Amino acid sequence: MPAEPVPRNLFRPGDGGWPPYLAGRESALERLAPLEHSLRANAAPARNAILHGPRGNGKTVLMEAFLRKVKDIPKLQALRLTPDEIADAAALCRHLARARPGRRLLERIQAVKRMDVRISEAGMLGLGIEFEDAADRRLLPDLLIDRLEAGPVILAVDEAHVLDLEVGRILLNMVQKMRQSDRPLLLMLAGTPGLKSRLGAMDATFWGRCEDMPVGLLDRRASADALAKPLEERNVGFEPAALEEVVGQSSGYPYFLQLWGEALTGVLDASTTVSSEHVRLASPKVQTAQAAYYRDRYNELHDANLLSAALAVGRAYASDSVSQISRERLYEIIAGTLPSGAGHSHSMVADALGHLAALGYVWEAEGDFEAGIPSLMSYVASRAAAATPAG
Repeated sequence: MPAEPVPRNLFRPGDGGWPPYLAGRESALERLAPLEHSLRANAAPARNAILHGPRGNGKTVLMEAFLRKVKDIPKLQALRLTPDEIADAAALCRHLARARPGRRLLERIQAVKRMDVRISEAGMLGLGIEFEDAADRRLLPDLLIDRLEAGPVILAVDEAHVLDLEVGRILLNMVQKMRQSDRPLLLMLAGTPGLKSRLGAMDATFWGRCEDMPVGLLDRRASADALAKPLEERNVGFEPAALEEVVGQSSGYPYFLQLWGEALTGVLDASTTVSSEHVRLASPKVQTAQAAYYRDRYNELHDANLLSAALAVGRAYASDSVSQISRERLYEIIAGTLPSGAGHSHSMVADALGHLAALGYVWEAEGDFEAGIPSLMSYVASRAAAATPAG
């Protein structure tokens, strides 16, 4: 029997939580190492970081891995933010002011008063400070500098592809100014492939001056490690054939791997080896969850009027038996699915490709695009065929 029972919640698909084993992200963390070294030296990192990839690929987990790695830096302040929490500049002010180290509290409140920020009687955040949008631009740099004088700061913004445009501009401008004065500030943004166009809408050249980190599929070895290593720590092994089957079924997609881990731990009982029989027993639960995932993606494609484009792209990968297709070729394929005479622009086609990438239908890899999850493409093709009247 295992030394201890395998927890049923060892694997947690879909909640953005920390996986039982972080597999296949060693090279990504190595690329982030220079940013860590700068923070440890209390200096401005040469670049900021952008983590981007389809949903379920582990962007949030990779960001958290970096934050865990640097948490021992003396006086480090890591602010984890989401667009909902900083919906406007006033909210950004509040987050920079809250949880601030206690030194120089009186000076800070006096500085706030000097900037004509209204003092609330409601005792907001325990400081009695209420921020108004009219003062945000003048106040934000002072608040940020005040934090940086106490120690290095990381602003980690998840789901940044929906970040308010004005808040994004303020953030990017502030970070650039802090870097020019060599202050130890790092901005990390994580989002879907739509993050690049979102930054473009902010009129930002930020992308070209960042550590650009695509977060893609795991290779077969990393996929196997993601499942096998957490169970090995609990004295549970895998039959080679069973592990090979599950890795193949997952297509290297981290979310699917977590689904399989959850389902397998649910049927293990007292077994010390995951067998092909366990895979068979776990398969219905995984298939049910995958079917829900496929339905959601299909409905999103339908609602975005992208089914024709998705089908044409899927046929191109299947018929040509290629692993990658260039951006230019995908543009041609997608443009061919749009109504003739629609006068569609280059940006319309680019937006369509960006939407397909955000849904995980295709994966960007060094300029070209790989086919997304093969089973998703097959589902879209079969669902569309079933919806087409015969004859």
